[in-house]
Amino acid sequence: MKRIKKSLQIIGAALSALAISIPLANADFSDVPITHPNSDAILYAQENGIVQGYPDETFKPDKTINRAEFTKIIMETVFPGSSEGENCFPDVRTDWFAKYVCDAVDRVIINGYPDGTFKPGEQINFVEAAKIIVLAFNFEYDTDAEIWFKGYVDILANKNAIPTSINAFDKKITRGEMTEIIYRLKTNRRDLPSTNFQDIATGNSTGESAQRTKKTDTIFLKQGLTYFDVSYDGNENSQLQVVLLPESGDFSNFSEQGETSGLTAYLINQFGTFSTRKAAIIPSEGNYKLGVVASSSIDANWTINFSQPRPEEADAVSQFTGSGRAYSPVFAILEGEKTVNLTHNGSGIFIVSLIKTQGEEGALISLYNGEGSVNESFSAEFPVSGLYVLEVVADGDWTLSFE
Repeated sequence: MKRIKKSLQIIGAALSALAISIPLANADFSDVPITHPNSDAILYAQENGIVQGYPDETFKPDKTINRAEFTKIIMETVFPGSSEGENCFPDVRTDWFAKYVCDAVDRVIINGYPDGTFKPGEQINFVEAAKIIVLAFNFEYDTDAEIWFKGYVDILANKNAIPTSINAFDKKITRGEMTEIIYRLKTNRRDLPSTNFQDIATGNSTGESAQRTKKTDTIFLKQGLTYFDVSYDGNENSQLQVVLLPESGDFSNFSEQGETSGLTAYLINQFGTFSTRKAAIIPSEGNYKLGVVASSSIDANWTINFSQPRPEEADAVSQFTGSGRAYSPVFAILEGEKTVNLTHNGSGIFIVSLIKTQGEEGALISLYNGEGSVNESFSAEFPVSGLYVLEVVADGDWTLSFE
């Protein structure tokens, strides 16, 4: 794990190793028995140099895969040995995965998130993976589909390439499922069970596909920190997307990656039933458009409330504890160098940021961006005194303190 001062973009690609004992395998991996549903695909991928497994001679077929690992494997599958490049995103510099990600950017296979990052440590879901696969393999697909990912899913279904274990669009795909899709595409296997868009979308026998609705509202916002509290009562196949644009922004051509003029913030892109809070930094006071896209095969409802905390003063706080995603109360911090102490006992992503309540200078300070268990201390420079909130994205218990 590397650390740098000030804007600390620490990208964690650490992989946990778990010793397991499994019977004789169909490949040179101790955890891929011949009975595993993806064993043939994994054997093919291993024999053709597509995957190598872990140093402990395991493959971990049921483990989810992050965006960096997935991109590397797809790029090596389609363009073996040709990838190069670096510094194509703020969170993709000279890391081991940089050449694969940057090559994919150059080939217009990926374009990252609206905030300008790639998020290499995040686990990739099925529809994200489907898009990358279809574009990398240069398959023709329906570019006019009303739901952004339908064209990608349809072409994979037409090629009989979607394993039946894919039962939701936002399912985090496993290493075995990824290998299965590659195997079917490379060998043109048409005799294996496969699923399709309709089956994944409905999860039932009604045959009703997802419907997409759009809505925009104009709201007045002050400069600085704004909270958006969003609730949605969809099912596992219902998607809600929420974006914020300036008043002059064009919402009519909104796509899954937020490719629309003058996007201020991509607030929500989530499936299922949820209630969550997201923060955004408003660059200047004025009118903004709040755009909502709901895709669901059921009658799902959503609510959005926003607030802008602007206390004139707050206490200085040096210790914080929490669990999962959380925002702290507003607190004061003085400029200068400080020691930051972090712990996290989860296995997924762990991102820590400071958001200034008012003003543009020093509005966002990224303290940590990694994954897995963390017990770290490092020095960070805080450029501007002011009132801040702490934003933490985690899947376990965490602590933070300043010295």
